[in-house]
Order: sequence, then C-alpha cells, then structure tokens
Amino acid sequence: MKRIFFLAACIVSLCAQAQTDNYKNWLNTVPEIKFSDSTYLGIPTEIKQATGDDIIKSYLFPLYTESQKKQVYAVTGKITTLSDYDILLLYRYNFYRDSLWMKHLFLCTMSKSGSLLHYTRVAEILFDTQIGNRESSSWFYKNGSFITSMKGMMMKQSFENRKRFTINHYGVVVNDPDFSKAPGHQHD
Repeated sequence: MKRIFFLAACIVSLCAQAQTDNYKNWLNTVPEIKFSDSTYLGIPTEIKQATGDDIIKSYLFPLYTESQKKQVYAVTGKITTLSDYDILLLYRYNFYRDSLWMKHLFLCTMSKSGSLLHYTRVAEILFDTQIGNRESSSWFYKNGSFITSMKGMMMKQSFENRKRFTINHYGVVVNDPDFSKAPGHQHD
C-alpha cells in the first residue's frame, strides 16, 4: 500500500512539474510590460497575434467562453517581476451581431506554477444599440493597486464612476471601499 501511495505521489509531482515547465515556456512568448511608476490599461487598438483556445483553456479556463459567436483571445502582456505571483493581461472580444459586441481586458494573477489565482476586468467597451454603451479603463501602479474609471449610458441614463483595487500578497484583487469615487481625481 505504501508503494502505491509513493508511486502516486511521484506521478502527481511529475505532472505538476510538467505543468510548471509548460507555463514557463509559454510565458516566455508573452511580452513583459515595462513601466516606472504606473501604466495605462485600456482596450488595445490592434491585436497582432491571437492566443489559441488551448492555452486559454489550460491556464485561464474560467475566462474561456464556449460560444457559437465570434471570439478572439489575446494575452497582451505580463508582469513577472513580483515574487509571489505573475500578472497577465487577457484581451477578449465577443461579437454577437453588428448591434452588440464586447471587448474586455482582464488582469489575471497567476501562481508561478501557472495556476490562475484571481482575475478582474480592468478595461472594457460594451456596444449595444438596444440597452446602451459603456467604456472603462484603468491605471495600474507599481504597488499593485489600480484605479478603474467607467462611464457610459445605460437605459437612457448616463453614469460615471471610479474604483480603486489592490492586489494582496495572495494575488487576490480587493476593492478599496474608502476610495473617493469623484471622477475629478487625476492620475497620480
């Protein structure tokens, strides 16, 4: 019985190491985001290379949506300089019809072995001629916090808001409820 347990532990260990190696090899193909103080996170104007569905399913499965509609995924950048986790930026475009489409940019925290820890939307454009439109973008800071600004018109009501989030040492994004939501705050 001990031999079977030992053999199973060895197989699991080898599989985990293979997953980590595959993640690191793939991560080497993603460009590093370089910034000194802060960087703007918005919907990219152009995607040069889409990321295959197999990669999205392997590492970012909760963000994969299986649909008959046109979808495009692209991991547009990474931040690997943090000691506890990596950050990936995932672009997703969903086209439903000419009058309804969405573009999202997700900030994904990943363990160094390639497991998704957490994700949150940091930018989006929603175009819907029936309900309304909205657009958001963020500023990401070196300390792991980011400020997201959103504006738009939904159901004939205009809105504008801002929120601040921080990534904790576990790689989980946490909302800052004490942040001033006044849209007049300028980028620091």
